[in-house]
Amino acid sequence: MTTEDYLPLLDRAIAIASANVNQGQRPYGALVVRDGIVIAEGRNRVLETEDVTAHAEVDAIRNACRVTGSEWLEGAVLVSSCDPCPLCRAAAQLAGIRRIAHGGPCDSGLIVEWVALEEVVVSRGGAGRPFQEMRAIGVDLNAGRRRRW
Repeated sequence: MTTEDYLPLLDRAIAIASANVNQGQRPYGALVVRDGIVIAEGRNRVLETEDVTAHAEVDAIRNACRVTGSEWLEGAVLVSSCDPCPLCRAAAQLAGIRRIAHGGPCDSGLIVEWVALEEVVVSRGGAGRPFQEMRAIGVDLNAGRRRRW
């Protein structure tokens, strides 16, 4: 698809974002598109659901997975009203989406300060130990795995 091909899709994502603001929600909208066809739409539902992961892009990906009956959306494009955050980019990658089209940097007025997280690795006997323990009791760690990232 060319940049011009994405313009009507971007317009739709922006329309979703605008409608979301009119409903008292945050100004973000997204689509999942495959072969030029919209599979699913999403809107930011953070305030509505009190779920900080309910971003428009994640909502669109969740809806596309339901519509297709698969968590793997290879060949699809995520179209977002603005530049997706790291959470949304990770969700797209985990779903097999390899292209994101967006309207550029967000300027919603929200101030986000990314802070370093403190990480504590808890293990009995070294890295990978929880997986070793699961294998020892017969858990198939590859069950349900369809793709490698």
